[in-house]
Order: sequence, then structure tokens, then C-alpha cells
Amino acid sequence: MKKYLVVMSSLYALLCFSFCSSSGKKATEDNEVAIKKDSVTDSCTINGTRFVVYQRDSLAYIKAFGKQDTIYGELQLRAPVYFVRAHQSEKVLHYAYPQFQVNQVLMLFGNKADSAMLEARGLAPDLWCGTHIQGLLLKNGQALLTKKLHDGIKCKGFSSDEKDFYSLASER
Repeated sequence: MKKYLVVMSSLYALLCFSFCSSSGKKATEDNEVAIKKDSVTDSCTINGTRFVVYQRDSLAYIKAFGKQDTIYGELQLRAPVYFVRAHQSEKVLHYAYPQFQVNQVLMLFGNKADSAMLEARGLAPDLWCGTHIQGLLLKNGQALLTKKLHDGIKCKGFSSDEKDFYSLASER
């Protein structure tokens, strides 16, 4: 039994090492296929790291496939969740804040706004807007999620003010 556990532990470590240390595109694609059974809502690549946001039921998750590690986390936002992008663009917005030792801040939004809230703000009822934001900080070689949600209507196809990114970067 002890030999069996040692062999299984070694095999697991070998699999994890090859999975986590692989920087090839194939490993990333295989892992993305594995989570596609859930629902991928958004993705982007920043500084060689691929970030994939997906949902399972009403929960939202993020996975980062980097050169060294695969990072996984549950978002506090309710699914679906999206990255904030430049206005009418596919470019994901991100800013650096060296004063906080933050290499990049990305903003995610979720918690779908209902039609009454959209109407009260003069927004078209067919827009997909979220009521809260959460930050993803790339800091000291780590990807960290901000601990608290921030209020703020964000809509697909619309940008966000840089001060919102600053607020997220200064939180941790």
C-alpha cells in the first residue's frame, strides 16, 4: 500500500509538473477545452499569460495559464463575468501602478443589472451590464483577486475610467 501511494504521489507530481510548467500553446488549449464543458464567458492574454473566465451555474471562476503556473480562483461576482475592454474594442484595458507594486490591473464585471436599473440610468434594455466590479492584480509574479466588490455599472462594449483601475490597485 505504501509503495502504491508513493507511485501515485510521484505520478501526480509528474502530471502537475508537466501541466504547470508547460509553456506551450498545446497545454493551454487542452486545459481550455477541459473547462469548455462549463461556459467560458471571456478570455484575454496579458504579458504571455492567458486568462479564462468561465461559469458553472451562477458561480464565476478565473483560470490563468502562464509560463510557470496555472492559477485558479473563484470570483465573488455572479456569472456571467466579463473583462472591461476599451470602448467598442476587443482590447482588454489594463494599467500599471508601480507605486503599489502592481504590474497590471484588469477589471472584471458581473452581477447582471435588471431592466429597471438599466432604464433608471437611461441605458438600452438590450445592453448586458453588471452592477459590480472586481479587480485582478498582477503583482510580484502572482495573480491576485481584490477582496471586495466595488459598486459600479459597467456594460459590454463600453470602457471604464482609469480612476476605477487605480481604486482597485490601491486596495491590496
